[in-house]
Amino acid sequence: MSLVAIVNTHWHLDHVSGNPALKAAFPRLKVYGTSAIDGALMGFLANSAAASRKALAEGAVPAAAVGDVEGDLATIARGTELRPDVIVDETRDMVIAGRPLSLRVAHLAATERDLWIYDADQKRAIVGDLVTLPAPFLDTACPEGWLAALDDVAASGAEQVVPGHGPIMSTADFHRWRDAFGDFIACARGAGALEGCSAGWLAAASRWIGDDSVRAKAMADYYGGLIRAGKLDGYCTA
Repeated sequence: MSLVAIVNTHWHLDHVSGNPALKAAFPRLKVYGTSAIDGALMGFLANSAAASRKALAEGAVPAAAVGDVEGDLATIARGTELRPDVIVDETRDMVIAGRPLSLRVAHLAATERDLWIYDADQKRAIVGDLVTLPAPFLDTACPEGWLAALDDVAASGAEQVVPGHGPIMSTADFHRWRDAFGDFIACARGAGALEGCSAGWLAAASRWIGDDSVRAKAMADYYGGLIRAGKLDGYCTA
């Protein structure tokens, strides 16, 4: 069996860094994705690389993390190889490897453009980082745009949702996650104590978080702080 297609839901390195090696192993392989990686390479990823090189030079990276940081730097340096072969910047129906799929683009959501897949034959939505655990990964996100994208997933008719990070979800579980996400955003946008926002997320997502509650709380605290400080607002403009 030969690998013929990859759909990159977004440009985060944990989703695209394998592209060069896989394309070397399977020369006929085509990568589908949005062009948002171009802006990321000049902006977020370039800035991240500069900060990482500085931290390495100053010995500020824990020894256990040096390998991961160096690996990310090597991946960013090969940026042109991370770009998709087939650019999908607007929603379109396609046949990929003989399968009819709807490639749907969410604008200003978890990233500038997130691509998610609806497989009507299987009634399955593969949504990338529009659903993540143990917390929503808001590093490059517009919270309100993300909420709108989740509404589109909910309206798709999917009976199964495949997250970017976390277990496959039934429709009911997806709605629970979406509600928990919406409540967390509303809380962080409000004026109450941020600790309450984190506590609300932990309680609502407890069925999935399990033994990962310490990391989940740390992430919720961090992302709640970003929202409250307005540090994500810039991602809500094209």
